[in-house]
Amino acid sequence: MLARIAWNKNLSDEYFSMRLVLPEKINGYPGQFVMINLQKNYDPLLPRPFSISYCEGNKVDLIYEVKGKGTNIMSHMEKGEELIFTGPLGNRFSDVKDTKNLVFVAGGVGFPPILFI
Repeated sequence: MLARIAWNKNLSDEYFSMRLVLPEKINGYPGQFVMINLQKNYDPLLPRPFSISYCEGNKVDLIYEVKGKGTNIMSHMEKGEELIFTGPLGNRFSDVKDTKNLVFVAGGVGFPPILFI
């Protein structure tokens, strides 16, 4: 499905936050991911996986690091542009019953699902 960019914010030199608005509501959970393909470009050809950092209704947030050609192109995309979106995919984290003694460890682009929890 096509997703429209609501924002694409620069968080630091290498990290960006992107909100996508979908044509329909989805149920995404912490630990799941989505596949993003750049609609107008055939290079890079294959979609790339991104962890969900927030999902509510038809809005999905991603945090990504600029590492290669595809994420570099994404970092220059603006509000209103569209991407090909597939997801959510994968297994979600287990529900946590006891929240008193939790420790989360993550780094780099491994932290977006932790934000979603």
